[in-house]
Amino acid sequence: MKPRLSLPLAQWPVDDLQAWTRATTPPDSLFDAGYAASRLRPRSLQILLEVYGLWLHYLQRQGYLDTSGMGLVTPERLDGFVADQRSRGNNNGTLAKRLGNLHAALKLLAPGRDFSFILRPGGVPVSRALPHRPRRIDTVPTQVLFQHVLALHQAGLAGNAYAKGYAALRDAAVLGILVTLAPRVRSLSVMRLGRHIRKVEGVYLFTFEAEDMKEHDPLAYPATEALTKVLDDYLTLARPAMGGDGTDMLWMGTRNAAMDIRGLTKIPLRRTKEWLGVAHGPHWFRKCLTTTAVLQAPEMALDAAAVLGHSPQVSLTHYNQANAAAAAGRHNERIAKLRRKTAGVAERAFAERLRKHSPPIWSARDAW
Repeated sequence: MKPRLSLPLAQWPVDDLQAWTRATTPPDSLFDAGYAASRLRPRSLQILLEVYGLWLHYLQRQGYLDTSGMGLVTPERLDGFVADQRSRGNNNGTLAKRLGNLHAALKLLAPGRDFSFILRPGGVPVSRALPHRPRRIDTVPTQVLFQHVLALHQAGLAGNAYAKGYAALRDAAVLGILVTLAPRVRSLSVMRLGRHIRKVEGVYLFTFEAEDMKEHDPLAYPATEALTKVLDDYLTLARPAMGGDGTDMLWMGTRNAAMDIRGLTKIPLRRTKEWLGVAHGPHWFRKCLTTTAVLQAPEMALDAAAVLGHSPQVSLTHYNQANAAAAAGRHNERIAKLRRKTAGVAERAFAERLRKHSPPIWSARDAW
C-alpha cells in the first residue's frame, strides 16, 4: 500500500482523529469502547489505519473532506472509491479485502452505527460481488532455484560481488532459507541468533514461537546439508564484517545495521529479476515449494503444508499451481504404459481390421 495515498493520522478530520484515539486507548473495563481495538494485533490495527486513510485521501481528492469521513460513507461514494482503487491496478480480491477492512475500521470509530451495507453491496456478499480470480503464477522447481543460490554463494566467496562479496553471501543465505523452507518474510525478519536459529551437532535448527507465526502455531525444522554450508559462510565471514557482533539479529545490511522486513523483501525481488528476468517476492517461494512437492509426489503436499505452517487444505487451495499439470502427467504416463503393454495386440487387431475393410483391388482383366 503506497503511503502517499493514505492520509496520515495527523491530517485526519478532528472527529475521526478523536474517535480513533478513543478506540485505540487501552480500555478501563471489559465493556469499554476501546476493548475491540485492544484485541487486535499491532499489524492488524495498522492495516485498518492505512485503509481508513485511503478512504479519507480519496474523499479529500474528490473535494468531499470538509467533515468527518464517517458521515460520508454512502453507496455512491463507495462506488467511486472502488473505481478509484481499481484504476490503480487493484484486483477484485484486493478490493474486497479493503472494503472489509474499511468496515472493520468504521466499527472501531463508530461502534454504534450500522455499516453492514459495505459488506453486502446490492444485498450480495462482497465476496460474490467482487469474485476473486486468482492470477496464474508460474513457478520454478526448487532444485533449479537452489542452483542459483549456490552460484550466488560461490560469487560471494570469490569476492566478486557488492560489498566484497558479503552481500552476496547474505543474500544466498536468505534465499537458501526461502527456497528450502519458505518461511513468511515476517518470520524471517525477526530471526535472532540463539533463539530462532542455533547449531546442534552440526545441524542448524530453526525455531519459531507462536508470536512469530501468522497462524500462531509454533514451528521448528532443521536446515538441509547444502544450506548448512551457505549459512556457515554467512555467519562466520559476512555477518561479522557487516557489524553483526553488536546484535543478535540474524540479518545485517551493508551499513552495519540490522535489516528490517522491507530490506529483506528487496533481496528476492532483486535476485529473481537477475536469475529469471522476472522479479518475485518472498511469498512466491512458498508456491514454488508446494508445487515442486506435488509434482514429485502427490503425497508430499502434506509435507509441504507442514513446512509452510498452514493446513493441507490451504496449501493445496492457495499455493499449489501444479494440480492440473501433475494429474495430466500421471494420466499420460498411465496411458503410455498401457500402450506399451498392449502394443502387440493393438497392431494385430489393426492389421485384421484393415484386411476386412479394405476395398478390393481390381485389375483390367477383372473388368471382363
